Amino acid sequence: MDPHQNAKQGRPVAPLPVGTLAPDFALPQTPSSRIALRSLFGQPIVLVFYPMDWEPLSCDQLVLYQKFAVEIAHLGAQLLGISVDSVYCHAAFAREAQLHFPLLADFQPRGRVAQYYGVYRDDQGVSARALFVLDRQGLIRFGQAYPDFFNPGVDDLLTTLEALAAEETEQLGQFSTDRQAPHGTSPAESGEAGETSEDGIADGNNTG
Repeated sequence: MDPHQNAKQGRPVAPLPVGTLAPDFALPQTPSSRIALRSLFGQPIVLVFYPMDWEPLSCDQLVLYQKFAVEIAHLGAQLLGISVDSVYCHAAFAREAQLHFPLLADFQPRGRVAQYYGVYRDDQGVSARALFVLDRQGLIRFGQAYPDFFNPGVDDLLTTLEALAAEETEQLGQFSTDRQAPHGTSPAESGEAGETSEDGIADGNNTG
C-alpha cells in the first residue's frame, strides 16, 4: 500500500520533497502567543503533523516523542506538533498526556499550514500523519506521510537528526582547520613549516 494514501478512502497526499525550503508560518500555541517557524531557524526543527488531539494513535505517537524529548534536545532540535485542533483543545490534551513540547493550532484558516506542506486531507478536514525534519537553514531534510493507522515512531527523525549533527561536526572541524592554517597555505603545508626537535619544540628559523 502506498504510505502516502489514506487508509480509508485512498486519497493521496504529496509531502514537499527533500531539499525544499520549508514554508514559513506563524501559528498560535496559546490564545496570546504564536510561534513563527523562521524564528527557530539556526537549529534543526521537527514538524509532527497529526490528525487530531485525543485520537488514540496520535496520543501514542506524541507520548512516544515526549519520552524521547531528551534525546531530541541533545541533538539540538526543536519539536513542534501541529494539528487542526484549537489552542484550548491542545492545552487540555497536553495536560492529560503530559506533553511538554509546543502543540500548534492549524485551526484558522483550517489546515492552511498542512496544505502548504502537502499533507492536508481535505476530504476529512484534518492533517495526514506526517513528519518533516528541517536543518538549521530551514531546508527539508526528511519528509514523509504515513497511513493514518501507522505510528511512525522515532527512528526516521532520530536518524535524520543524527546525520545533521554529524554534518555540523564535520563542518566545524573543517572550519577550525582552515582558521589554523596560515594565510595562503594549506593545512598540510602549515604543518611542514618547521621541523620539531626531540623535546617537542619547533626549530623553525631560529638561529640564535
